[in-house]
Amino acid sequence: YTKPARAEYVRATLLARDVGLAKELGLA
Repeated sequence: YTKPARAEYVRATLLARDVGLAKELGLA
């Protein structure tokens, strides 16, 4: 079950990056 875990990790990473980008754009 490493693939689902990896996919979940990647999705969480992308989501965190998008949230961080949104915060930067919101603050900028």
